[in-house]
Amino acid sequence: MKLEEEQTEKYKGPYPSRKEVTRERLLDACVLSVAEYGLRKVKMNHIIEHSGLSRPSVYKYYKNKEAVLVDAFTREVIRLSQGLAHEMTKHRKLEDKFVYGLMYAYEVVPENPMVRLIIGDNTEIRKFINTDTQDANVITELGFSEVVAEYPKLKKDIYEIYRYWQRSLLPLFLVPGEELETQRTLEKYLRQRVVPGFGLEKYLK
Repeated sequence: MKLEEEQTEKYKGPYPSRKEVTRERLLDACVLSVAEYGLRKVKMNHIIEHSGLSRPSVYKYYKNKEAVLVDAFTREVIRLSQGLAHEMTKHRKLEDKFVYGLMYAYEVVPENPMVRLIIGDNTEIRKFINTDTQDANVITELGFSEVVAEYPKLKKDIYEIYRYWQRSLLPLFLVPGEELETQRTLEKYLRQRVVPGFGLEKYLK
């Protein structure tokens, strides 16, 4: 009887409002539209169609496709950063955090139709990047908060570390090779060729 009561216990946390649910539905529709049509060809009609909402309902939230794209891209970057933070907390050593963090990003970025635009030859994406997601303090909070908490010396250099992180990922996508084909060879490559460039030793002292 007790087990049945536990299983049927009602959720007591906060529920999203109707507006929040609708907005998330629109952002999901935007991601699907970008995946199907590409950034340059996607139109507001595509987003409306994928959302299943009426045109007047959609325009209550967003007046144009640019506004939806900014919010959708920002949401996906935040989700990626949160996933990265979660992955890095699984590992104790600082080097391991960065090695497996890069491996996580290498795996998930190509699967995300919004975030993978960053690694393509597409300058159009720049106008849809929320500048807040490029702020050093926001970057610390999103992707590296737990690491900085463990290694406070990282905080003063977090933006430079983040920029090196980005520059380290790009070649992995643009110039594939046999050293990247398996998890084992990818890890070896990152440990030997990429992660040493972070200069992590000075943050351990």
